[in-house]
Amino acid sequence: MNKKIVLSLPVIWTALIGTFASVSALPPPSTPSSSTALPSQKYSTPSSSPSVGAPPPSSSKSSSSSTKPSSTASPSQPIIKKFEKNPIKAPEGGLTLYTSPGVIAVKEGGWVGSDNLYNLSDKIGISIEILKPSSLGLTVTDEGLKNLVAEAFRKVGIQPIMNPEQTSDPLPFFHLLVMLYPHENTLAIFCEGRLFENIKLDRVVMEKTAELQGITWEKQSLVIVPLFDASVQVGKAMINLTSAFTERYTYFEHVKSQRSQE
Repeated sequence: MNKKIVLSLPVIWTALIGTFASVSALPPPSTPSSSTALPSQKYSTPSSSPSVGAPPPSSSKSSSSSTKPSSTASPSQPIIKKFEKNPIKAPEGGLTLYTSPGVIAVKEGGWVGSDNLYNLSDKIGISIEILKPSSLGLTVTDEGLKNLVAEAFRKVGIQPIMNPEQTSDPLPFFHLLVMLYPHENTLAIFCEGRLFENIKLDRVVMEKTAELQGITWEKQSLVIVPLFDASVQVGKAMINLTSAFTERYTYFEHVKSQRSQE
């Protein structure tokens, strides 16, 4: 008999830390970070990793900080630490994997890949999920975060479906997961944005009334912020992930428009 294992938040938090390769201290809010890069920066293609299907979002290497953060932070620098997954590159003489959804191919001695949102529907559902200790009191709500995402969608021409679960076909929908874990005077915020779409696999034969949903786009972020600024930083983390998605959506809409004029 299979035993059901229940992971506590501290265990989940420890596991999440282990998945991120590097740690870097963020600059004050007045200094733009890589998550707020201009579209031209997002869509540029590094010469060492050619795009497959479409230019992948650019990402910068994170430098490790040898200085441990204090348990508190001044208002001028609300984010204490930011953890990011570095771009995966092939080692010398070997191959490595592209570990995100998208299109992949072998180029220049390694697997390279890119997301692909071409021809994506402009009607996308929104799903919010927040996991936190019951003792953690924050003003952040599912509905409030959903409204922030919906506003960002409308700005780029996406019609948000606020309750996709109540429709006859919920796909595609954008799922945002937020995991919060307080420690002393800080709060760890893990956010993950994922696009679910109807996909088809040769090995699976579906009934007429069934669909196979799969993740076709995803992005994660993990930040540690002072507890006093938690509610604001949760909203910012969500918006940063949503913006990363809408920028790629806008890019592929532009490509689609150009091709229609050819």
